Formats: sequence, structure tokens, C-alpha cells
Amino acid sequence: MRINILGNGVWGTALSKLLSSNGHEVSCWDKKSQIEPLDCVVIAIPTRAIRGVMKNYGRNLKKAVIVNSAKGIEKSSQKTPSQIVKEMLGTEIEYFTLIGPSFAQEVSNKLPTLVNLGGYNGKIQEICNLFETDYFRVRPTKSVEALELAGALKNVYAIACGIADGLGFKENTRAKLITIAYEEFRKLAENLHYEMDEAARPGILGDLVLTCSSTESRNFSFGRNLVHFSVKDSIKKVASTIEGYDTAFSILYFSEKSPMPLGEFVLRIIEENSPRGVVSKFSDLVKKI
Repeated sequence: MRINILGNGVWGTALSKLLSSNGHEVSCWDKKSQIEPLDCVVIAIPTRAIRGVMKNYGRNLKKAVIVNSAKGIEKSSQKTPSQIVKEMLGTEIEYFTLIGPSFAQEVSNKLPTLVNLGGYNGKIQEICNLFETDYFRVRPTKSVEALELAGALKNVYAIACGIADGLGFKENTRAKLITIAYEEFRKLAENLHYEMDEAARPGILGDLVLTCSSTESRNFSFGRNLVHFSVKDSIKKVASTIEGYDTAFSILYFSEKSPMPLGEFVLRIIEENSPRGVVSKFSDLVKKI
């Protein structure tokens, strides 16, 4: 199958290598030209860039299979990638979302990985087969909306875990935060009436645990930096896209649907933009949740 990758960052590059090794014809989109629809288009750009790319370059994509791999919420609209793409291209497109615990470098190094492919279309197994190898396993699920919401919010929760780590708290505290984060997400997804089947565990629970537990996570590292530096300096030190930073500004919107004390804590730390109050605010948080 002919596949076009939108995005040449570390994740887009890792997917390009994986797909090429599976024998597919892979090309990477160049901003100087229109996006060629080919047979399949993989979105591997930050969520905040999806609308602009679809508007300016995606007019000929309605007949292509779209596979999203971005994790985030659009700050201006509170929409997930699927909602943005379908708004721009129409609801009849063939759309799938690839979400799961998958650091790009480990995928490039062919380390065992399990992710989800969410979709309602009958082609879902065919699309799973595009990506699947003996080290990169893809589990199909219908939980598209839940996967994308989980993929966005886990970045916010990873910031909270990074803050805890930066303050010197250990594994017990991190386990507590991950548990609260999972419960907070599930209640929100239920209130939004998002389908969550058991097959979606890699993309919902697995991705949450990975992102909240590793210094390789940009969001976790950003949280650690917030203990000592301003938001601006913390972003500079990570020197890469921090999806959780953008997503944090959507927390108030989602907290109207369901209580999100852990998510609101992260938003307060970012908005106050000062490491001086982090210790007391975190101490107050862990006593309440």
C-alpha cells in the first residue's frame, strides 16, 4: 500500500521506518507541495497543527484512509483529532486512530510494543496489518473517542507525576497519582458516553502508565522542570512539543462534565507560572485525593 506520513519528527520517522520495513511504499509530506492522497495518510503532527494542515493542504484527502497518531486536544475548540479531521473533511471519511504506549526510539529499535487501532470501519484489521510486526503489535478496538481523550489527558497527568518526582516523592505517590488519573479519566469518559471496550486497555491504561513513569516522557520531564523553573524555561529545557501543556488549558472545559482535581492542579501550576508555590499546592492536593 502507498502511504504518506504527515510529520517528519521522531514519531513520524519511526512510523515511516516501521511501514517501510513491512514492504509498503512510504513518502513524507513536504510543506512546499500538496499532500498526495495515495492510499493511506498517517497524521504524525502535533494536534494544534492538524486544522491548519487539513485546511491548506488536505482538500484531496477525502478518499484516502486517514490514520491519526497525534495525542492532544485543540486548545481553541476542545476537539480531539478525529473531531477536527471530520469537521474539515466530512464524516464519511475512513478514519482510524493509532494510540498506545510507544516511545518512538524504542519502536525504531524494534522493542516489543502493544498499541491500539481505533475505528468503526470494516477495514480495521487490514489497517492493523499495515503496522503490525512481530515486535509492534496492534490491537483493534471501537473505542475511538475514548482512546483519543485518554491519549490527550495522559499527557496532563504525566506533568503531575513529573512534578511529584521533581519534589522528591517516590513510587508510592506516583502509583497513587496514576490510579487517581485513571479513575478521573474513566468517570469523564462515562459522562461523555464514550465507548470503552476491554480491547482498548493498551491505549488507555498502558499509555497512561508509560507516560507517567518515565523521564523519556516530554510531559513528565516538563513537570519535573516546573518545580524549579518558569513555564517558559521548562518548555525550553524539554526542547520539543509538550502536548500536555496545550491540553491543560482544556481541563476547565472537561471538568464541567466531571470533577478533575488532578487535572485542575496541573492547570493551576501552569497558570501561576512560579515554582515557589508548587510544594504547598502539591501537598494540599495529595491530602485531598
